[in-house]
Amino acid sequence: MRNNQTIKGSGTVTSNSGEHAKVKYEIQIEKNVIHGAPDLSSGPSDVPGLPTITGRISPACFFGTQALTLTLKDGQTARFIYLNSSGDIHVNWIGRE
Repeated sequence: MRNNQTIKGSGTVTSNSGEHAKVKYEIQIEKNVIHGAPDLSSGPSDVPGLPTITGRISPACFFGTQALTLTLKDGQTARFIYLNSSGDIHVNWIGRE
Protein backbone atom coordinates (compact mmCIF):
# COMPACT_ATOMS: atom_id res chain seq x y z
CA MET A 1 0.00 0.00 0.00
CA ARG A 2 1.27 3.46 -0.86
CA ASN A 3 0.09 6.68 0.69
CA ASN A 4 1.18 9.81 -1.16
CA GLN A 5 1.11 13.45 -0.06
CA THR A 6 1.72 16.62 -2.08
CA ILE A 7 2.79 19.91 -0.51
CA LYS A 8 2.59 23.11 -2.60
CA GLY A 9 3.29 26.72 -1.82
CA SER A 10 5.69 29.64 -1.81
CA GLY A 11 8.86 29.60 0.23
CA THR A 12 12.48 30.65 0.46
CA VAL A 13 15.60 28.82 -0.70
CA THR A 14 18.74 29.52 1.31
CA SER A 15 22.18 28.68 -0.06
CA ASN A 16 25.02 27.43 2.11
CA SER A 17 26.54 30.93 1.89
CA GLY A 18 23.36 32.52 3.31
CA GLU A 19 21.83 33.96 0.12
CA HIS A 20 18.00 33.86 -0.09
CA ALA A 21 15.57 33.58 -3.01
CA LYS A 22 11.76 33.47 -3.10
CA VAL A 23 10.41 30.41 -4.94
CA LYS A 24 7.32 28.30 -5.59
CA TYR A 25 7.55 24.62 -4.75
CA GLU A 26 5.70 21.34 -5.12
CA ILE A 27 6.94 18.39 -3.07
CA GLN A 28 5.69 14.81 -3.34
CA ILE A 29 6.12 12.46 -0.39
CA GLU A 30 5.66 8.82 -1.32
CA LYS A 31 5.42 6.43 1.60
CA ASN A 32 6.93 3.05 0.82
CA VAL A 33 6.33 -0.40 2.25
CA ILE A 34 8.86 -3.19 2.53
CA HIS A 35 7.21 -6.48 1.74
CA GLY A 36 8.55 -9.13 4.10
CA ALA A 37 8.54 -12.88 3.86
CA PRO A 38 5.30 -14.53 4.94
CA ASP A 39 5.16 -15.68 8.53
CA LEU A 40 3.55 -19.12 8.79
CA SER A 41 1.37 -18.07 11.72
CA SER A 42 0.32 -14.54 10.73
CA GLY A 43 0.85 -14.19 6.96
CA PRO A 44 2.90 -11.50 5.16
CA SER A 45 4.91 -9.16 7.37
CA ASP A 46 4.93 -5.78 5.62
CA VAL A 47 6.74 -2.95 7.42
CA PRO A 48 6.92 0.80 6.70
CA GLY A 49 9.92 1.85 4.60
CA LEU A 50 11.64 5.19 4.20
CA PRO A 51 9.65 7.72 2.15
CA THR A 52 10.76 8.90 -1.27
CA ILE A 53 10.61 12.73 -1.36
CA THR A 54 10.95 14.56 -4.67
CA GLY A 55 9.62 17.78 -6.14
CA ARG A 56 10.19 20.88 -8.19
CA ILE A 57 11.25 24.44 -7.35
CA SER A 58 10.62 27.42 -9.60
CA PRO A 59 12.69 29.34 -10.39
CA ALA A 60 15.69 27.03 -9.98
CA CYS A 61 18.10 29.23 -8.01
CA PHE A 62 21.63 28.52 -6.79
CA PHE A 63 21.78 25.56 -9.22
CA GLY A 64 25.03 23.64 -8.82
CA THR A 65 25.28 24.56 -5.13
CA GLN A 66 25.19 21.82 -2.52
CA ALA A 67 23.51 22.05 0.90
CA LEU A 68 20.43 24.04 -0.07
CA THR A 69 17.55 24.58 2.32
CA LEU A 70 13.91 25.32 1.40
CA THR A 71 11.78 26.97 4.07
CA LEU A 72 8.14 26.00 3.48
CA LYS A 73 5.18 28.30 4.10
CA ASP A 74 4.29 26.37 7.29
CA GLY A 75 7.77 26.86 8.77
CA GLN A 76 9.15 23.39 8.02
CA THR A 77 12.52 23.18 6.31
CA ALA A 78 13.66 20.78 3.60
CA ARG A 79 17.27 20.03 2.74
CA PHE A 80 17.57 19.18 -0.94
CA ILE A 81 19.72 18.86 -4.04
CA TYR A 82 18.84 19.70 -7.63
CA LEU A 83 18.50 16.83 -10.06
CA ASN A 84 18.62 19.12 -13.12
CA SER A 85 18.53 22.78 -14.15
CA SER A 86 14.73 22.61 -14.66
CA GLY A 87 14.27 22.69 -10.87
CA ASP A 88 13.55 19.02 -10.15
CA ILE A 89 14.79 18.16 -6.66
CA HIS A 90 15.48 15.26 -4.33
CA VAL A 91 14.75 16.05 -0.68
CA ASN A 92 17.17 14.52 1.81
CA TRP A 93 15.33 15.66 4.93
CA ILE A 94 12.13 17.55 5.78
CA GLY A 95 10.86 18.66 9.19
CA ARG A 96 11.22 21.25 11.89
CA GLU A 97 14.60 22.24 13.27
